[in-house]
Amino acid sequence: NGGCTDNSFDLIKIFIQERKNAFIYDNMSLKQSILTTVLSPINDIKENYVLVHPVDIDCSSFIFDIAKFPYSEYYVFYKSYYPERKILKIQEFILNKIRLNLFKSFVWTNGLLIRTDILKDSASLKNDFLEDVILSDKLKQRYKCSVIRQYVKCSARRYITNGVTAHLIINIIIMILYRIFKVRPTYLKSIYYRLK
Repeated sequence: NGGCTDNSFDLIKIFIQERKNAFIYDNMSLKQSILTTVLSPINDIKENYVLVHPVDIDCSSFIFDIAKFPYSEYYVFYKSYYPERKILKIQEFILNKIRLNLFKSFVWTNGLLIRTDILKDSASLKNDFLEDVILSDKLKQRYKCSVIRQYVKCSARRYITNGVTAHLIINIIIMILYRIFKVRPTYLKSIYYRLK
């Protein structure tokens, strides 16, 4: 939890009350990478898989049984935004049907479920910007991914606060600079926050 202002964090606390292997990190520094936070308790985790669950998403709408999934080293889920906006429905389609299905490209809010040993070996990929994109690129080169067509709900708060269209345009600009022009994440971070 990096400081959410809606009831996402409360939902998470309710969701994990009976889950003895869940860890909550509250008031995480915005400068700290999610991967750094996730890896903090990694040596205490005894399970074979870890679900990386930012408070911006709500998985409580379904309980999944990993034994029923086809075997993969890691899994990612479809996502939908709430509150709903028409333009975000278009983004959902692009992210779920194209980026996930075709390219296996995820972000943290897709609810990454990953083998614990693979996550531990990913420590070198820590970054405070585009970290999930970098991790996604590396994982799909080496490991088998399965896309689970169950939806996690993702808060649209950032889009609504900054203007949905403006936020989408900023994201597109950042990804073009990263993918096509190979601009380093360090520089992209400064561009991103200037545009916001």
